[in-house]
Amino acid sequence: MPTITRLSLADATAAQLETRIAAGEWAIGARLPTETDFMVELGIGRSTVREAVRTLVRVGLVQVRQGDGTYVTGQRADNEPLWLRCQRAQLHEIYDVREALDLQAARLAAERRSEEDLVAMRELLDERAASLAARDARRYADADVAFHQRIVAATQNEMLIDLYRVLGQSLVLSLTMHKRQSEFSDIDTTGEHEALLAAITVRDAAAATQAVTTLFRRGRYIPRPAPGVESAL
Repeated sequence: MPTITRLSLADATAAQLETRIAAGEWAIGARLPTETDFMVELGIGRSTVREAVRTLVRVGLVQVRQGDGTYVTGQRADNEPLWLRCQRAQLHEIYDVREALDLQAARLAAERRSEEDLVAMRELLDERAASLAARDARRYADADVAFHQRIVAATQNEMLIDLYRVLGQSLVLSLTMHKRQSEFSDIDTTGEHEALLAAITVRDAAAATQAVTTLFRRGRYIPRPAPGVESAL
């Protein structure tokens, strides 16, 4: 089964700290806790803390003052990594971007897919259905995103593949929370996914894009967050 790209521990730590800064936990000009404090609080190593802080420095959120500490600047640089931006995106924003990418991917995949692609897509749809029946939210999210990533891979467009890979982790988190909060009671889009695969199989680009449109029309349900659960990922 194709693997889903994961963020490194340092990347995930940087995203968590960025979210806390954005939420106002540390105001502009405030000094962040020490490396040791973060190591104890987050259960991570010193090298992970340092790498996470370097990421925040690169995007302009903090400044390291030698011998004094790390301070919040609150200035976001234009070169913020896309993966970090995805980590603070709202669920509906992620779905907007996903729909745009999936439409183009479906069209190109129908034109360029290989037999190997079809076999992998079939396996992933079967895994998605099995995890849905088992009510396993994380397994479902992994299979669903991997299926769409395989469609993107079939486009043979490296730029599109890279964009979707970056988005993949946020999609997994979004889908996992979605299924957990809705308790699997929302609309099942298995039929729409099967129609999408069928269209790609017969190389019908128009039918493939229509299947994606129908899929998002029926399945685009943004759940209300459960009490105490934030909707932003």
